[in-house]
Amino acid sequence: MSKKSRRKYSLIGFLVVLILAASYWGFNYLKGNDLFNKQNTFHVMYERIDGLNVSSPVTINGYKVGQVSEIRMLHEQNASLLVSFDLSSEYPIPKNSIARIYSMDLMGTKGIEIDLAASELLHIENDTLTGQMEQSLRDQVNMQMLPLKNQAEELMKEIESAIAVIKYIFNEETQRNLHNSFESIKQTVSYLESSSQSLDSLMTDQKTRIARILEYSERITKNLDKNSDEITNTIKNLSQFSDSLAVINLVQTIDNANKIVGEFAEISEKINSGEGSLGMFINNDSLYLELERASVNLDRLIYDIRMNPEHYVNVKLIDFGKEVRVVDESMLNEREKRQLEKKRERLKEQDENPH
Repeated sequence: MSKKSRRKYSLIGFLVVLILAASYWGFNYLKGNDLFNKQNTFHVMYERIDGLNVSSPVTINGYKVGQVSEIRMLHEQNASLLVSFDLSSEYPIPKNSIARIYSMDLMGTKGIEIDLAASELLHIENDTLTGQMEQSLRDQVNMQMLPLKNQAEELMKEIESAIAVIKYIFNEETQRNLHNSFESIKQTVSYLESSSQSLDSLMTDQKTRIARILEYSERITKNLDKNSDEITNTIKNLSQFSDSLAVINLVQTIDNANKIVGEFAEISEKINSGEGSLGMFINNDSLYLELERASVNLDRLIYDIRMNPEHYVNVKLIDFGKEVRVVDESMLNEREKRQLEKKRERLKEQDENPH
């Protein structure tokens, strides 16, 4: 092989190595690995990753500082997921820092956010950080929309209940009743219209009389206004009269009235005790009985004179030369017969019980 050929093949080999090195560097660069900077690898245990992939970014305060390098499932630990990520050595991680998986956009792209702790101790390479899972935007929206959803469901139930009640109320019978009610309202409105027309006609017909009444009312008001002084004087006189009545010595008047009542009671007591002529007349029964007996004897005398006038006066009736005496009781009317009978019974009782 000639020297020229060896140079040619050496150049081709060098170019191949250079291309392979550039390709490796470019591939890692596209993956986010910087071959010229030292990388520290850290690990995090998650129960679920919800779409986190290799090459997903790792950020601190929103700034990308590394990327996920490997995801493995640990079957011996209940299928937990071990996530490894490379981080530039220029970004130290304090102890107790949290690696939280979060949603980067609405499409569900995941990433790891390092929540740095306030500690002076730092994690070293291949340490395992504490992992957390942040709710996705969809989960957050669902959590915020859940109360609205519940309220909407309750509102729909209430609307369904209201519709059922409306259907129950507005059945055929109710519709007929509403129709009849509207008809009644229509008739009432027509009656009101006719009444208003009648009232309008009445007001038109009685316009002159109403005007006259208003005129009389105005005159009365004017007269009251003109005679306001006299009315005021009358009220003052009534006030003075009431004051005069108030000034009267009512105590003395009441004493006089009590004195008169006492004297009347004393007179009544004397009458009841039989003192004086009036007391003897009221309390002595003999005088009353003598008067009654005299009245009865007078009635007997008058009756005897009426029945037997011939004993006191000679009365003759000339009838063909005959003399007639009126002594028959059948000639008396019914009222006179009853009076006669009562007087006889009274006289009989007095004769049986003389005083």
